[in-house]
Amino acid sequence: MVYQWKIDKYANVSAQAAGEEIEKCRDGNGFIQPESVVNIAKPEESPIHTCFEWNNYKAAKKYRVVQAQELIRNVVVVNVIEREPEQPVRAFINIKKRNERGYKTIDVVVRNKYDSAYMLETAKRELDAFKQKYMILLELNPALIPLFTEIDKILDKKDDGNDGKKE
Repeated sequence: MVYQWKIDKYANVSAQAAGEEIEKCRDGNGFIQPESVVNIAKPEESPIHTCFEWNNYKAAKKYRVVQAQELIRNVVVVNVIEREPEQPVRAFINIKKRNERGYKTIDVVVRNKYDSAYMLETAKRELDAFKQKYMILLELNPALIPLFTEIDKILDKKDDGNDGKKE
């Protein structure tokens, strides 16, 4: 296979070398477990060794941040929009504004024109990523064509920007 980086985050490691090294971790059933990737990366001569933080203090600190992000993403609220049925939604939304990035409460996001537009664009990017990931299923199941057609319509729809929200 030919590998390339989705996001070039590992400048000193070739995607091809990383992909081939990760492939070596395949178990007897064809699965690749993250723990196996960490194990194969431990030796300093491993092509993917530099992709990991090996200083335990720094790694522990970073992992706690990941845990905090997971905690924030997993808190939900119900009845955010009065007219809608009680459907749980994320309580905190990750928003990027200029050089700032962080979480805001959903009630703040839906009332702010910039933040709600950012959330909508993020949703569209995720929908496009879903489409790209599962496009191959069309060959296996043509009944999915209407779903992908609707996704295309949503992605092609232009926002008129007149939503009445304050900035």
